[in-house]
Amino acid sequence: MGTKLANHDLPVLVVNGDGDNYGEGLNHWIHTMRGNHNLTHLVHDNLVYGLTTGQTSPTSERGMKTKSTPHGVIERQTNPMGLALEAGASFIARGFAGDHKHLNGLIKQAMEHRGYALVDIFQPCVTFNHKQTYDWYRERLYKLEETGHDPHDKDAAYHEAHKWGDQLPIGILYQEDREVYHEEIEHLDTPLALKTLKPNIKPLLKEFS
Repeated sequence: MGTKLANHDLPVLVVNGDGDNYGEGLNHWIHTMRGNHNLTHLVHDNLVYGLTTGQTSPTSERGMKTKSTPHGVIERQTNPMGLALEAGASFIARGFAGDHKHLNGLIKQAMEHRGYALVDIFQPCVTFNHKQTYDWYRERLYKLEETGHDPHDKDAAYHEAHKWGDQLPIGILYQEDREVYHEEIEHLDTPLALKTLKPNIKPLLKEFS
């Protein structure tokens, strides 16, 4: 957000994981979507903390046994798609790491979108998550564009966003055209990084001297 506010002419691509974004960074993520900051956001969602050797993440299934939950996850599974819809994301999509061509297309459309764009990526963790494997996903995935889904229909997007288990949609769930954050601020008509600032601080010094 800071980079985009400093120079909104720069394309900004944010890349992180489900633990980082839906856990530690959840608060920042919510407000980025509320403001519709013009960012492209790729979240590699493997349903586990893979880089820290296999602890449960917010998207882990209830009952999943990990190093941090040897008796199984107690909490309900976080739904990133539903949260994104509620928070006001203007582009919400989901892809699969095992279908590069389809995923590339989603990323391209996300980068071309004006406003905040989320691409949640189902990415199996072959080391620590032995349930949601490549084959597990391939047996359940279907492409929204092949079903006649209208990405501008928010009610339809809610319906697709809450599917889990035997049916998992990938593609663009929701997209809308609305005001981008920096366009609503008069002083950001020119990128801050390109402005020459010549503040006159003499009156301020005089007032407090």
